[in-house]
Amino acid sequence: MVQAGVKTQDDSASAEEAAAPKRKRSVNLHGAFFEPGYARCLCGKTSSEMDEMSLERSDSGKTKKPFSLEDEEVEWDENDYYTETTTGLNLMEECKSERTKLDEPTGYDDHCICAFDRNTHDAWPCFLKDTWESTECDTCNEHAFCTKDNKTSKGHKSPCLCAPSRFCVAYNGKTPPIEIWTYLKGGPPTEDPNFLEAMGFQGMTDEVAIVTKAKENIMFAMATLSMEDREKLSTTKRELVQKCSFNGKACDIDA
Repeated sequence: MVQAGVKTQDDSASAEEAAAPKRKRSVNLHGAFFEPGYARCLCGKTSSEMDEMSLERSDSGKTKKPFSLEDEEVEWDENDYYTETTTGLNLMEECKSERTKLDEPTGYDDHCICAFDRNTHDAWPCFLKDTWESTECDTCNEHAFCTKDNKTSKGHKSPCLCAPSRFCVAYNGKTPPIEIWTYLKGGPPTEDPNFLEAMGFQGMTDEVAIVTKAKENIMFAMATLSMEDREKLSTTKRELVQKCSFNGKACDIDA
């Protein structure tokens, strides 16, 4: 007979198991800066099938976390990270992109938006692009990580993009998200070819010639302005004296 009010060892163990929280992904934000980026991802059945193939090739019963913002990889029990999907594509399900982020998306069911860090090339979390919500967040920190509902925050809200998991990243919507596969492969030229041609820089490699051409462009641009606009852009005599006397030598401004 068990005395009333006294918990047995089995009851205590069951209570501890029930109260034990699920492990969450540990992310070290040191030096990280997030931005939304497009990537090809694995979702639903496709992701589960790829995971099974990966597990069959693995000697151990564990799967390494696809990526971490930390310096070292941490092993997780496979059941903690991967979710088997038997009912097809779940729009709210987190997708994986570590094995596919170098590839261009092929269609709706593998076109994701991920929180991307250019420094570490990490892309997480990833969800299908149409499941992210463009909204406003109460707070955003120096890592561009945002919190949508912060009751302690008092002030203006910041534009952000939030995933179904409530992970939010700062985003003003003025520029399209980066194409992660293009960025990781080196990307297109940083300068617009039309701009280079218009400014006369196309095909120029000599630095002296480039500087000379830039000076000519400035003179031509100034010549099209009115005297009033030229005065606004000009340097005052006091500013010019400060600039030319930095080495302690006298400078003749009126000459």
